[in-house]
This record gives sequence, C-alpha cells and structure tokens, in this order.
Amino acid sequence: MTQWQQCGGGEDLREWPEYDFELLIKKRGLLGRPCWAGVDASWTTDLPAVTFVFPPFEGTEAWTLLPFFWMPEGQVDKLERVCRVPYATWVRQKFIEATPGQTIDQRAVMDRIRWGRERFDLREVPMIVLTSAARR
Repeated sequence: MTQWQQCGGGEDLREWPEYDFELLIKKRGLLGRPCWAGVDASWTTDLPAVTFVFPPFEGTEAWTLLPFFWMPEGQVDKLERVCRVPYATWVRQKFIEATPGQTIDQRAVMDRIRWGRERFDLREVPMIVLTSAARR
C-alpha cells in the first residue's frame, strides 16, 4: 500500500468505516466527467466488478478508479471460509454488495452501469454476456 500511495495511488480506504462512494465522487469532482467502465462478470464464486475509470484532469497525473464489487449473499460464509478473507466484514462495510440468493444477480451489475451512465460522461462499456434473468 505504501508503494501504491507513493505512485499517486490515493487514499487508503482500509481506514474508512465503510465505502462511501458518494463522498469519493464529491471529493474527486467526478460528476459529469468522462470515464470508461471496465466490467468483470461472474455468477457464483468469483467477485464480479464494475470499475469506472477516469483519465487525469485539471493538472493531475493520476487516473481515478471508482470500483464496485458483488457476491451472492448465500455464499458469503462459505467463500469467507474457503478464501480466508473477511467477506462478511467487507459486505457490512459496503465495500462489497451482497445480492440475494446463491448466485450473483446480474441486474445489480447492470443497474450500477446505468447509474454510472446517469452520473458521469460514460464513453464506453464492454459487451457483457447476461443470463436471461439479467435481461429483464
């Protein structure tokens, strides 16, 4: 983390009691800014992610990343034991959103992309293969 921050990696969010992305948006002046969305889709054990990527602006050299992650609520305990990471804590702190059931609700991922399109100047989103449930 020290090396990351020395390279302009930004704040250490491990110190935050919860992930307050609205505060990050405000602090970094991201509303209406051009960005691109990176999407990593998953259905069961891997964590799907959407990251909004903002290029440097107004004299800055650093790119800004605004990430979101999901996992199935019914898998939190199991994956915490298997992966040996504090998923339940991260869910409670809102660093990960738990969707109902045993698999990822892809609608949550699509909703976040639509949310980003409304908040930022979203230039591009990669194609994603969706389940029939997510197309509804």
